[in-house]
Amino acid sequence: MDVKLKKERFESLSIKTSVAKKFRRYSKTISHSQSMSLLLMLEFFEGNGLSPKESIGPHIQTLENLIKKRINGMVAIMKDIEKTQTKPTTAMLQLLFEQTAPKRKEPLYVERTMEEIEASKSEEEKLLDHYREQYFTINRELFEIKEDFGEVLNKLVYTKNTFGSNYYRLNIPKEEFKKIEQKLNNENKDDNSETF
Repeated sequence: MDVKLKKERFESLSIKTSVAKKFRRYSKTISHSQSMSLLLMLEFFEGNGLSPKESIGPHIQTLENLIKKRINGMVAIMKDIEKTQTKPTTAMLQLLFEQTAPKRKEPLYVERTMEEIEASKSEEEKLLDHYREQYFTINRELFEIKEDFGEVLNKLVYTKNTFGSNYYRLNIPKEEFKKIEQKLNNENKDDNSETF
């Protein structure tokens, strides 16, 4: 007996003797109790939407053979379509495109001098080049100033004062300080003299 149905009580059905014998034999062949066999049959019919009065038709093996024959027929039709329609159409289109494709007379790469390139540029492109150069120049100068400032910061020494507040002292020779000062003054003069 199935575990799910173990606690349920038995119910009697009125079945003809020949049908009951046949059903008992079938239950033994599928190795289930009579209740479980009947339940499986009912679930099969309900789950597949079948009626015991309807015929399912040919067996699965004959259906499989029929499907294989149909698939083989479809493959033959597709090959025939490819042979008689697709390949000739593709060949005609390729010929058509080969005939209408323009022949290139000039080479893809033309060598030009810098003067020719500059002459062909528009005013906007020239202005854009000018500002691009200015941007890179300013970035380079900023990087150099940061490096110089980093070196100056590395030479600062913290000094504790006995009679007053503590302070930082710049520990570099006077000549080196003059060089840094002169470099900053020259860069400021260059920036002020630039006109756009």
